[in-house]
Amino acid sequence: MVVVETFVDPEYFRGTTYKVSGWSELGSTSGWGRCAQDFYQPHERPKQLWVKELVKGACQKLRAAHLPPAWAGVEARAPVRCATPVREIGSLLSQCQALPEFRRRQALAYPVAGMRALIVLASLCGVVRGQRDLAAFARSLSQRQLQSLGFRRDRRTGRVRCPGETAFFRVLGGLGEDQVEAVLLRWQDQRLGPVQDTLIAIDGKELRHARGLQLVSAFGGQTGRWLGTVRVSDKSNEIPAAQRLVDRLELDGKSVVLDALHTQDRTAQKLVFERGAHYVMSVKANPKTLCQTLEKKLQAQRFPPSADPGHARLPPGTQPEPARSAGLDHGERHGRGSGLCGGGADWEAAHARAGLRAQGAGNPLPDQQRERGADGRAGAAGRQARVLGD
Repeated sequence: MVVVETFVDPEYFRGTTYKVSGWSELGSTSGWGRCAQDFYQPHERPKQLWVKELVKGACQKLRAAHLPPAWAGVEARAPVRCATPVREIGSLLSQCQALPEFRRRQALAYPVAGMRALIVLASLCGVVRGQRDLAAFARSLSQRQLQSLGFRRDRRTGRVRCPGETAFFRVLGGLGEDQVEAVLLRWQDQRLGPVQDTLIAIDGKELRHARGLQLVSAFGGQTGRWLGTVRVSDKSNEIPAAQRLVDRLELDGKSVVLDALHTQDRTAQKLVFERGAHYVMSVKANPKTLCQTLEKKLQAQRFPPSADPGHARLPPGTQPEPARSAGLDHGERHGRGSGLCGGGADWEAAHARAGLRAQGAGNPLPDQQRERGADGRAGAAGRQARVLGD
């Protein structure tokens, strides 16, 4: 115990004794009182809430994003409660209305849509152990939450009835997994909008408390958004399940990441040729032939520009010096003006002077460059003269 609390009715007391004893007033309540285990009624008499720390800094630690390790264990053992507002339950229930009713009329006190919405809420709160934990979670819901799920009232007590283990057992075994997945994906799109992820991760896991049942799921790499799940068939493995999942996803132009188990020719062909996607696959020692082939093909080697043997001794981060042009000295190659190469005009003039020097040294221009220009001079020589201002 790290903090204690008490309530003070301001119509009769001011809380002076608590104040001088080191208590702190947090504020006033909303004016509701409990009249049953999970039912409250307004009484229009708000009370003051006072607290006192038994451990120094307890209030600050309780407000932190993560509790201290010793306190976190206590919170993990606390019963799971649903904190979802009624209006958000309604949006989920509207999507579950598409699920067909497969039970007899006597069981309609708990509609399939409400039962499936309740199971989704329980899963989001961490309930994963089956109908017994689902029934315990349902008992923690308030009357307004149960009513928002469409459950009927008991004629004798007037309270909304709560489903038990048998009701959950029948619903869990009577609905197809594809129907439930379609409903959940539509609800997710309604809440989050269209999928924006361009990187998709596909992986398989063994479901806890499910006697070895395996699932293969797809998630968005940027947002962690769930995109679909396929159950692994009996006496099979994750490879065909992942291929069925690929057929159901929108992957055009996206990149798919898979572990070494899914490094298969058929999976790669399906991603590229049928779904228009890219893939990133891991390779381990098995299959041995593929691993040996990649080790030979993907040896460590230099990449351009370091691939040139003449540049092998250059320090990292440097670029090779441009090759020397015939007849250019260092000043003409780099230019003596401002900037890296002295400006465009200086660069052209330097090349023109180099050409004239080559002609003076007995190295005429090639025959295909001796055609006459519009001004009567040789084409290349005329252009050089114009650059020099001749």
